[in-house]
Amino acid sequence: MIVSQGLIKNQDGVIRHPDLFCWQQQFSAYRQQWFYCGDRNPLAWYAALLGMPPSLLLASRLSLPAEVRQCWVASPYHAQLVRSRVRVYPEGLLPWSAEDAEYICQTLNPLLQEERMQLYRIGAALLLGCCEPIDAYPEGFGAISGRNLPDHHHEGED
Repeated sequence: MIVSQGLIKNQDGVIRHPDLFCWQQQFSAYRQQWFYCGDRNPLAWYAALLGMPPSLLLASRLSLPAEVRQCWVASPYHAQLVRSRVRVYPEGLLPWSAEDAEYICQTLNPLLQEERMQLYRIGAALLLGCCEPIDAYPEGFGAISGRNLPDHHHEGED
């Protein structure tokens, strides 16, 4: 059995949703199990179901200028420097909204214009459009979420 949204916030933290109290005895008979879901975040899983890369899924919601030749999903994250590594917190721990995405676009787009790049906002998601393709193959965000940033350069010349 999978229960989603079974906890609600209150002044003391979180409690079980009141509709689930009658199931207490049945829940006590089971123990929690964790399953490996792969190195994808929800956007990547949804795009995989549709048979397309996540960047194409987001780009399909925009009318990009003709000069944009490559798109990247920009994934803001919260991280902590730990001695000689950078620990990336899971994406759910960064409070992020459409207003935050709009602020990032307004702040970074003047700087990105020099490189012929631009950030586009799709709801709270960010897409980076490049006029000149970049030869790079970094890991998807799902592969580093909750882990350390890789301590090596990604593949590709850029």
